[in-house]
Amino acid sequence: MAVTDPLSNELYVIPKSQIFFKKTGATEYENLGDADALSLEISVEEQERYANDRGIRTLVKRTVTQTSATVSMTLAQMSAFARAASLMADAETIDGNEEVINLGGEILEIQSGGHKSGIANNPTLRGELIIRGVNAEGPKSLLRLWDVEIRPASARSFISDTEIATIELSGAAYPAAGKAAGYEIGEELTITGATTPAGA
Repeated sequence: MAVTDPLSNELYVIPKSQIFFKKTGATEYENLGDADALSLEISVEEQERYANDRGIRTLVKRTVTQTSATVSMTLAQMSAFARAASLMADAETIDGNEEVINLGGEILEIQSGGHKSGIANNPTLRGELIIRGVNAEGPKSLLRLWDVEIRPASARSFISDTEIATIELSGAAYPAAGKAAGYEIGEELTITGATTPAGA
């Protein structure tokens, strides 16, 4: 194949992905469910040098002084994780006694085993984020970010006329110790071969 030949049509992609998050210290990944949007943005700051030894100052060098990686997502399913993360909190399970709330004559029962979370009680929700490509056409990417700190990215709406509720989250990706040079923040791979159950 010559370098001037067109690239394969197999390289076109309409991206579709699954999102998984494993909180620092946990052993299992959370499936974050259906999402309307998911992106990774790389930001770069540079120092520019313009030479003064010619008639017109000319750009002669750019030096990268700062980089950062930020992931953004809009989740479309109200999982316990998504609901808690939207409030900058941890998802918990009501354990033990049921709660009863008397709301002006109506009794609301909050049963054991249900969801609860605090409000703004965990500003450091951190862990590993995996984005698994499941697109029907083209290469399927696997993006792994070793250490992402997730925060709410917008207000959470509790009333809507017709829209299905979504939750917007964003996260700064940090370098992790012990990773190979160039892979400290994460890596992108191409999923190839068969997918088999663990232990098979």
